Amino acid sequence: MLKNYATGFAVCVAAFAAAEKRDYAEISSFRQPFQQSFFAAAGAPTSLRQPSG
Repeated sequence: MLKNYATGFAVCVAAFAAAEKRDYAEISSFRQPFQQSFFAAAGAPTSLRQPSG
């Protein structure tokens, strides 16, 4: 019985991790164009990186 529980738990954890990965990819694909258009409209740079040089 414990082995079945452990297997079921591992399957649930793997499914949760896969769902989180899909959600992150979906949010990232939405956020990037939104961020670019929002900051472009505000006249701010779209990158937080410091200029090199």
